[in-house]
Amino acid sequence: MPACEGGSCWDSSRCCCHVTVLAEAVVNRAAMRTFVASFPPSRSALSRTEPGKPKPAGRGGGGPGWGPPRAAACSDVRCALPRPPLQILEENMKLECKCHGVSGSCTTKTCWTTLPQFRELGYVLKDKYNEAVHVEPVRASRNKRPTFLKIKKPLSYRKPMDTDLVYIEKSPNYCEEDPVTGSVGTQGRACNKTAPQASGCDLMCCGRGYNTHQYARVWQCNCKFHWCCYVKCNTCSERTEVYTCK
Repeated sequence: MPACEGGSCWDSSRCCCHVTVLAEAVVNRAAMRTFVASFPPSRSALSRTEPGKPKPAGRGGGGPGWGPPRAAACSDVRCALPRPPLQILEENMKLECKCHGVSGSCTTKTCWTTLPQFRELGYVLKDKYNEAVHVEPVRASRNKRPTFLKIKKPLSYRKPMDTDLVYIEKSPNYCEEDPVTGSVGTQGRACNKTAPQASGCDLMCCGRGYNTHQYARVWQCNCKFHWCCYVKCNTCSERTEVYTCK
């Protein structure tokens, strides 16, 4: 996986941009948990909340604007998002409410915004990654810095949408070892022969095939204490197979 160092990403592929958004999600979820643990709602705050109206979520309400500095990763144009990665979090925020009153009545309601479950966010990031848009920077004649990004198509100046995850370079081949990209390759990696997912040998080994290693494991089992005074065990063994990429 490409690394982000020094505040900018030396890899401008969509993999790097995916890491950017994921890092943002981790930071903001940690910030939210810290906020909730440190500043629980007080009785006075609940009593002042008007019935049926959500409590505003700002810097003190647990909204997305509160938190530590944003993850400093992929901040330059080589690995760019049209809008901050925090937008993905904001679009998936949920409103949660709690009623307060005598005998279960809801005379007073307190509402707040919460971050989505990390698994839900993972599904969103996967969709963004699969639908990432290939773009290129457009420079003005008198300006050395890129002025905007456009979709990389001949005779097209259409800009990507604000919600698009964009990348400039195609992802390198991570199947082979490459010191330039930091890829260690998949040769020698353990894989699952029957798994259809990324851990499966067909995908993990990039079509090169895999080696089968057989191991015999012997250990003492079914041990029992006998009076007096010794322990008697049976000897158990099993043969296992481990698969590694060629």
